[in-house]
Amino acid sequence: QSGDTLVVRTTGVHMVRRLGEALLHAHHGDLALNYRDGEDMLRAQWTRDDA
Repeated sequence: QSGDTLVVRTTGVHMVRRLGEALLHAHHGDLALNYRDGEDMLRAQWTRDDA
């Protein structure tokens, strides 16, 4: 964890998607899901404005 950033690593892409969707459902905001070509890897980025 660094400042307003938290990095979580999981063992599979399904867990990443579930965590991101749970954050989105509970706290709203924006969720970006990015699959890497040719790799079994998913990067999720959840953000929310605190306004």
